[in-house]
Amino acid sequence: MPDPRPLPEPTDAGEKKCLADVEKIGWHVVHVLEDEETPGWSFTVGLARTHGHPELVVFGIPREVAHDVLNSIGLRIRAGAKFADGSAIPDVLDGFDLAVRPVAIPWYKPFLGMAVWFHQGDDFDAVQLFWPDKGGTWPWAPNASAGFKAEQPLLYEGDPIRAHVEALLATMEDDA
Repeated sequence: MPDPRPLPEPTDAGEKKCLADVEKIGWHVVHVLEDEETPGWSFTVGLARTHGHPELVVFGIPREVAHDVLNSIGLRIRAGAKFADGSAIPDVLDGFDLAVRPVAIPWYKPFLGMAVWFHQGDDFDAVQLFWPDKGGTWPWAPNASAGFKAEQPLLYEGDPIRAHVEALLATMEDDA
């Protein structure tokens, strides 16, 4: 069921593009580019409103690949698929399944800012997509390397230490 609340008023070209994409396609994809200190991430805006599905976020994969992954899953959602906590999404990323976990609300503002603007607060659901390393290890596994864990924070954890976001948040504060 579509969200009956009015849409936010855009204040810049990026917000206008977001609203146009949601109206035309059903979602918009935002990219936060990687740099020396951050893994980069991409997320959707609008899936919760147009398709009643949680917004999607994925970390640590190249922008172009993330864009294709999110759009591919968005098309599945448009066709009726639902992906919730514990789901596996097959056939999206080089033969690996993606795991789905919910995003804890404390991470909405720092990592899903445009979605918070669009939904005018944190009254929406979001899920994080996780990918395994080439050996099939997930970032929450005890044997996952520190570098691999840094690429994919565990946003289902509300605590910054357990979520592995302390260093990432510090770099974001440096940019502010």
